[in-house]
Amino acid sequence: MASIGVVRITPKRPEHNMKMCPFQAIEIDEKGYYYINENCRVCKMCLKFAPEYFFWQESNPSVERKGSIAVFLEWQNGAFHSVGYELIGKALSLAESLHDEVVAVVIGSQLNLLHSEIRNLPVQKVYIYDHADYSEYRIEPYKNALLDFVQNCKPNVLLIGATPLGRSLAPRVATACRTGLTADCTELQMKEDRKLIQIRPAFGGNIMAQIKTHKGTPQMATVRPHVMKALCTEVKGNPKLVYRCIDESSRASGIKMVQSRLKPIASDISQAETIIAIGRGVKSKEDCKVIFDLAEKLSAVVAYSRPLVEAGWGEPRFQIGLSGKSIQPKLLITLGISGSVQFSAGISGAEYIIAVNSDLNAPIFNQAHLGIVGDLYEIVPLLTECLTMKLGRYDHEEI
Repeated sequence: MASIGVVRITPKRPEHNMKMCPFQAIEIDEKGYYYINENCRVCKMCLKFAPEYFFWQESNPSVERKGSIAVFLEWQNGAFHSVGYELIGKALSLAESLHDEVVAVVIGSQLNLLHSEIRNLPVQKVYIYDHADYSEYRIEPYKNALLDFVQNCKPNVLLIGATPLGRSLAPRVATACRTGLTADCTELQMKEDRKLIQIRPAFGGNIMAQIKTHKGTPQMATVRPHVMKALCTEVKGNPKLVYRCIDESSRASGIKMVQSRLKPIASDISQAETIIAIGRGVKSKEDCKVIFDLAEKLSAVVAYSRPLVEAGWGEPRFQIGLSGKSIQPKLLITLGISGSVQFSAGISGAEYIIAVNSDLNAPIFNQAHLGIVGDLYEIVPLLTECLTMKLGRYDHEEI
């Protein structure tokens, strides 16, 4: 990849030329010469207004500057959140074509208990912040530790899971770094100039916006759990471990943790292997009985589209979509769901989708592996009857 070269002469008006760069990528070294920092986006503004100091150069692959993609691994209750592994898998895919390195950063307490997990991460480096002050999540110590990582590692991209912790931490770090942040991305792409294309639904789901961070680094994005494919457990590495520590004042917090209690574990559709999702094609709440009968035969969980949850048919924790849960079941059956962008964003990880809808042109058929055009009030009883007959003849494990 080509880049901007610098002529090693003392500039006459250094501050003037530094200000012309819209990305603050021009700086002065200790000898008084210009140099280009990591903020450069190759906009070529310096070539236009100061050609005596800057020139265009074709890169030599052997000396080409590499970037890095960093993943924040969320640590809670003695384990890593699964979204961290999903983000590492995506980071490896993004870095592959550019031969960039992938690094991880971990903030927590007694991380030695996770030594084997850290040692097997398929990344080049793992930056570890291990201290008792990180035993509970408090925003100031976590933010300052992650800022220390950004200032020392200088990653081009920083990915954070869109968990409650990540949604609290990411915007504060982005603000401190004076960089952009795109929340709840459904897809990420990397261009040759190392610009991260952050894709997410916008304007009520009517468009899929492609967002770039034009100014500032790192380019930051949060991704919800179960949106990206999980990292294969067989993929292992041997990363270099870098232990870092910030001073006591940076670990201090104005928040005092008085007491914490674990929330009772409730059923989570994001972990279900078989899901039946129902939408506005179901005419009344009473009609759901036949669907629950089918779900019982399949040992499936019944989930809902947003309109049905808002109508009080189901709890929000059973809602699928951009404002609900993202799922990765082995089998998903949708009944009476048109397939809006908001809903589709939550089912991209499903292995096999069967869609039932009376509208031949419903968008859900674009994602379905098997589409059935017909009245769900006729199709669901037939499916239930067939399964009942099968279950009467075979063990459930054989079906």
